[in-house]
Amino acid sequence: MPYTFTHGAGTEADPYQVWTAADLNGVRDHLSAHFIQMADIDLSGYEAWEPIGTYEYGQELEFRGIYDGNGHTIRHLKINPSIYNREWVGLFGATYNAVIKNLDLIDVDISGDIGEVLEKSGFYEDGGWIYGSVGALAGFVFCNTDIINCSSTGNVTGSLLAGGLIGEVAGSNISYCHSSASVTGRSAAGGLIGLAHGYDDPNVGNNYCCVSSCYSTGSVTSYWGGGRGEKFLGGLVGIITMDYARVFNCYSASTLLDRYDSGYVGGL
Repeated sequence: MPYTFTHGAGTEADPYQVWTAADLNGVRDHLSAHFIQMADIDLSGYEAWEPIGTYEYGQELEFRGIYDGNGHTIRHLKINPSIYNREWVGLFGATYNAVIKNLDLIDVDISGDIGEVLEKSGFYEDGGWIYGSVGALAGFVFCNTDIINCSSTGNVTGSLLAGGLIGEVAGSNISYCHSSASVTGRSAAGGLIGLAHGYDDPNVGNNYCCVSSCYSTGSVTSYWGGGRGEKFLGGLVGIITMDYARVFNCYSASTLLDRYDSGYVGGL
């Protein structure tokens, strides 16, 4: 049965009130509702958090609601890919036309050991890796989602796309956000965002990606070299495609470590 909130009706006028870790976990049962966080939350009791929402074409499984952190924090988010092998990884897996705002994630730990999964996929490396897009707040943010005044600290480890706050942003807006998380990625890694792009697609429309008034200060490290494809490192964004994407009033003080001479490294 869907989770029952003690306070609120899930509407704009009367959002569900998120007081506890159990309330936060219940968000996944009401993906199109309105929420407001009422207290700081500690997720230490969740050894492996399952991301809220995911993306499967045409299935409407993304988070499509409004989540207002109300200036509160979420501490000790931990995601272990050996338990949840998900393509889109973060507090939220995937969002669509959603709003997430006024939320700080502290001491995030997205890492683990999925050696068996990698071995079956034809890849193996020491340590744990998650396929797809990985970010502390969200793995995949797309279609007019607004992320406003959010931040992260801790460690984020990804495989394809990794960002300190968001793995991939498509046709959405990120503003007044920052991250000091340490980020490690294989294909593209950024201090704030792994990949940022807009699109012009007859099936979903034309949407720009805008990143504004944001910054990053954590370390960004590449991993897996030796003929395994190009690597992209950015202090703020790992890859940005400029046809439908813009960055305004942003900066990065991130430390970049290109372990395999990737060739595509930028301070921003």
